[in-house]
Amino acid sequence: MYLLWRHRYFSFFGLMITLAFLWEVNSPDPEADRSPDGYPDTVVKLYPDLPHNLYIQGLDAMYAKGDLVAAQKFFESALEQGEKTNEQLFFHYARCLYLLNFPDEKIEPIIQQWKNNYPHSKLPDPRSMGKKL
Repeated sequence: MYLLWRHRYFSFFGLMITLAFLWEVNSPDPEADRSPDGYPDTVVKLYPDLPHNLYIQGLDAMYAKGDLVAAQKFFESALEQGEKTNEQLFFHYARCLYLLNFPDEKIEPIIQQWKNNYPHSKLPDPRSMGKKL
């Protein structure tokens, strides 16, 4: 008992560290209790027809789901609404068309429009990146 009293601070902190360790080891999976959708998901649900949201849905379809045809439709819808302020939209749309094996006659106007709107772009030509997604 004398040793416990003499080393009471050490014992207290040791007990706290042990309790924290046990709590961490036995806690439930944090992914099981996910919070509601974040900002981008909520905005996309509220305003699905905005060009920027169509672009986000196209990226999700292209990279997360691997659905290039759906991505192409989202990108085309965004461009049809007159979206010109998003350089990435032109890049990913041209990349999507290249991955879908469209002829250069279909891809070249998109790249020219992109280069006209962004002459100092540092993004590479999507056709030079290969066929891997």
